Amino acid sequence: MVDPIELALDISSSAVPLAIPALGWLALFLLAWERPTFAEALGLGSRTFWLLFVGSILGWLANLPIAMIEGSLLAVDLSGAAFPFVIAALLIARLVRGSRRASWAAALGFAAFGSAVIALLVVAPPWAGSVGAIAGVGAVSAALAVALARAPGRSFSQAVPATRLAIWFVLTVGVSVTTYALATPSPGVGVSEPYPLYLLPPVAVGVLAVAIWPAGPDRAFGLPIAYASSALGVLVGADVWRQPGLYGAGTVQLYSIGGAGILDLVYLSPLLALLAALATYWFVDGRWRLPSDTVVRDGPPRLDAAFSRAFDAGARGEIRASIEASCEAARLAAVNAHRLLASEPAGPDPWNGLDVPSWVHADFANLSALAKSGSDDTRDGIRAYLAARGLAGIATRLVRRRYAKPSARIVAFLIDLAIVTGPAAALWVAITASTGGSLDRLLSSPTFLAAAYGYPAAAFLYFALGDRWTGQTIGKAAMRIAVRDRALERPSLLASLVRESTKLALLTVVGIGGALAVALAWHGAGGLAGGDLTTSVGALPAILVGATVAAGTALLGAIGLLIVLWSDERQRLGDRFAGTWVVTSRPTATRPSPAPPPEPRPAPVPEAAAPPGPRGS
Repeated sequence: MVDPIELALDISSSAVPLAIPALGWLALFLLAWERPTFAEALGLGSRTFWLLFVGSILGWLANLPIAMIEGSLLAVDLSGAAFPFVIAALLIARLVRGSRRASWAAALGFAAFGSAVIALLVVAPPWAGSVGAIAGVGAVSAALAVALARAPGRSFSQAVPATRLAIWFVLTVGVSVTTYALATPSPGVGVSEPYPLYLLPPVAVGVLAVAIWPAGPDRAFGLPIAYASSALGVLVGADVWRQPGLYGAGTVQLYSIGGAGILDLVYLSPLLALLAALATYWFVDGRWRLPSDTVVRDGPPRLDAAFSRAFDAGARGEIRASIEASCEAARLAAVNAHRLLASEPAGPDPWNGLDVPSWVHADFANLSALAKSGSDDTRDGIRAYLAARGLAGIATRLVRRRYAKPSARIVAFLIDLAIVTGPAAALWVAITASTGGSLDRLLSSPTFLAAAYGYPAAAFLYFALGDRWTGQTIGKAAMRIAVRDRALERPSLLASLVRESTKLALLTVVGIGGALAVALAWHGAGGLAGGDLTTSVGALPAILVGATVAAGTALLGAIGLLIVLWSDERQRLGDRFAGTWVVTSRPTATRPSPAPPPEPRPAPVPEAAAPPGPRGS
């Protein structure tokens, strides 16, 4: 007889892990696009959405090896652990923004907490690993961190957010201890938690992170606190503190922190905590008020956003607002052109100083006059929108020479691909040559797997850190092009990660396919016979795999090139998501156009001479 409760648990245990990412992505999307200022102020804007959505899906197989322990290799999965950790760290940085002391207190306090517990687990008696002992260490670490944040000093400010730090630390300790109590290490498998108990800590921390605040705008801090507390709590409580139980049992494996990708608890738990925090915030407040000391720095306004506002306002029948948004879009087009060409407008007309015909100035003047006077005529709204679109097209053609040429971008990428693939190929050959036995044994070797899965992670970091540190990789520097945000500055860390995350598909094809091709070429074996790789057919399998890698790389590269050519601003998907441009290192000189001459005034018409005749009556 079928137990309905057990059947329901079996079905839900498979459905819930799939539902949490989908609901989390939907919530982040709605928050970032429906409440953009609120979301950006808390660090939960569009770039966070793209990294946790597209980046995490594409980075599932990218694992960066970090240590070898008793023959087994420990790695960090980009999507399942690295990306949630980065988001959590950036959220904490926003929570303690304005105080260097509080930032150091957060970092040092949490590091001391994790290290002290590891020391207890490794060198102390068995009782030291109890939940009570770990909770005590957490309480002491939290108290020391908050005391350090509040301590007076030259860098101390009265606005130090020590309260936020204390709430985050206490909740993180709670999640860490609870997760440690629930998690079980299984050699050869990994660390796991029982369903549905693993759902309780993130839901509880999401509710508490919001409910613990008094009524007021600062209650919104509960959203980033919920995500950061759950992400770091699960990461430490399960994947760090329970790791020692995986080794020493005679099983040699490649263990990956966050190895299940978007289905890993390090990824699922903070999303679930954020969902619970959003639901609680909507229930107890729901007014989406900005916290009192937040500063939104989203860079210059985006041209496409202005056109979207104009179109949406027109569709709602708000003609005056649509005309104003169209005028703003035309102004932004000129401002972007000046920024890219390193020029300045002369006078109130933003088109002054640009190499444009005189009628452009007249069209913008007419559009500005219409926006100032206002109109409720639908035809005026349509004409304003089309005029702004035409002016934006002129600006785009004017600055196109500043955008990096597609050919330069292709050559730069090929140079960078050769730089990251050359050493990796040599490593694949060395591991293949030094691993004795059959091809089957090689492909199951933790070292070989780490080299194959580590390539896309290492190559991704090469591209992302190059963008962040200098705006250039070696290939871009050779071609004299650079990545810049819309203020023509080096992109932020989050923007760099988002931009390069779209390369993970191509890098995974090259890494895993290339390593497999090297292994097949070395062993000269391929084919499946009863599940074993035993049929020797020479170099044919290696050639086929190599051709597949080349074809896949070319196809993905061609898709990216088509997107660049299709874009007015020569952006690929990563640039669109991150809000970046790829430009030449130095602006091309442009011939500014003089300000339009004043419109000629018609000469006064003299009065007609009176016909001769008698005067008077």
